[in-house]
Amino acid sequence: MGSQMLVIMDDIKGGEQIAVDRLINAIKNNRLVSECKYLILKGRVGSQKRFSFLKNYWNYYSKAQKSIKHILSGATIDYVLVSDYLWALAAISVKSKKTKLIFLFHGLKSVPFVHFTDVDYRQVLIKILERISWMLSDAITVPSNEGVSCIKKNIIFNKNKMFLVPNIVPKSFFVRRIPHKKKQFNILYSGRIGINKGLENLIEAFTKLNIVISNTKLIIAYPSTSADKKVLSIIKNNSKKNSLDKNLNLIADLNQKELINLYRESNVLVLPSVIEFAPLSVLESLANGTPVVATNVGNVESLLSKIDSNLILKDNSPQEIYSKLMLVYSYDNKKLSDLRKKGIILANTFSEEGTTRQFKKVLNFLEHNKTP
Repeated sequence: MGSQMLVIMDDIKGGEQIAVDRLINAIKNNRLVSECKYLILKGRVGSQKRFSFLKNYWNYYSKAQKSIKHILSGATIDYVLVSDYLWALAAISVKSKKTKLIFLFHGLKSVPFVHFTDVDYRQVLIKILERISWMLSDAITVPSNEGVSCIKKNIIFNKNKMFLVPNIVPKSFFVRRIPHKKKQFNILYSGRIGINKGLENLIEAFTKLNIVISNTKLIIAYPSTSADKKVLSIIKNNSKKNSLDKNLNLIADLNQKELINLYRESNVLVLPSVIEFAPLSVLESLANGTPVVATNVGNVESLLSKIDSNLILKDNSPQEIYSKLMLVYSYDNKKLSDLRKKGIILANTFSEEGTTRQFKKVLNFLEHNKTP
């Protein structure tokens, strides 16, 4: 196509960054663009004071705007890819009419209000900026139908510019193995340590499970750069309080090969999060033939209902997590083999080829203003 693409990313590791990396690799492997440039921005620094976040946000926005302008002024860029509302707004403010901005939506940055009497002004601002960035973007990609529905509910704009572009599960995640009962019942959580991830409930459920099943272990694999210090402290304190030190493993910054081995060695993956739209860990676990217990959030219900709807968490309480883990522990080899086969078949549908076909529709729309 002879087009140039600028991909804006930050230095904070996590599922979103991995999903974007895989999409960009698919774009390059299939030569959808002739050249890909990268702009790596440092992650935003949080603020403890009530309104000082305004200054932090403005400084981050200004620096991002300056960096983006420098690249756009020195090269002819046809497409700018972003996955953050501030990057989108910064790029929109300096890009030419020829340059098209594609927003890679992987989930809301804002969180729901719990009580109207306890308004978080930071979240109010984020909600507003998110919606403005969606409105001004030339195209939006979403990894699941649930993500499409979320954006449609939150704002009114040209629906033709929204495209379903699923996440990719690399072929290296698919392994040949026969599930079997192990002496050790390994429970895996793979993802960021943060608020709304349900980790406090998982720890409470595991504490109870550890009393009933002596040979059990909880493994939390996470990127250290994005770990919430407060949540991490809660996990460590609860572990010490309940004497779980020997049964709880915190493993930071695994590479892909190490993560695949961890999926392979685990009996079940647990995702107790309430803020996901298309979690990679669920697909990666299924590709390895490992059963999944996950919250009824994002596309999880549509995925697990095709495998075993009994493993969907409805209210995400510690008691329910405990009950679901006990259910998996009770499954015989025949049942586990059936889950494995269904999971692998489903994960195989999230291929690079399929995602590439969907992204071609985005470029076709932007080049010729043709709807899919």
